Formats: sequence, C-alpha cells, structure tokens
Amino acid sequence: MQGLIIENISNLYRIETEKGIYEANARGKFKKEEITPVVGDKVEIQILDEENKKAVIEEIQETFPFYPCIQCDYTSNTAM
Repeated sequence: MQGLIIENISNLYRIETEKGIYEANARGKFKKEEITPVVGDKVEIQILDEENKKAVIEEIQETFPFYPCIQCDYTSNTAM
C-alpha cells in the first residue's frame, strides 16, 4: 500500500494512506544502507496489524525535494 509520511518522532513514522493513518517503523535495510525516510516522502508500506494501524516501511518511492536555504546577508549582523 502506498502512503505519505506526515510525521516522524524518534523513528516512528505516521503514514497517511487511502485507508487512514498508520504508525510504521522503517525496515532495517534502510539503517544498514544509511537511508533515512523523511516527512514528505512517498513510501510503500506493509500492514502488520490492521486493527491497531501498525505497518512497516518497505520502500521509499519518491523523496521530498529539499531546497537550499535562502542566502542570508551576513553583513547586516556586523557591528558598525
């Protein structure tokens, strides 16, 4: 089932799907490959417990695009 990560607290992800919101952990392969799912990622999940809305993240399908921060004018913070 596909979903969107809407929240992450201490590696416990809340995934919004067409069937509701599930709590999920990422598979160990992500940690092994040093991949961290982030809020906004589209993921594939496997349902572990439908009644308690528990799942596991199987695959990251599309990552959330990060944009560089706006460049700050550091000269405005200097004393005259």
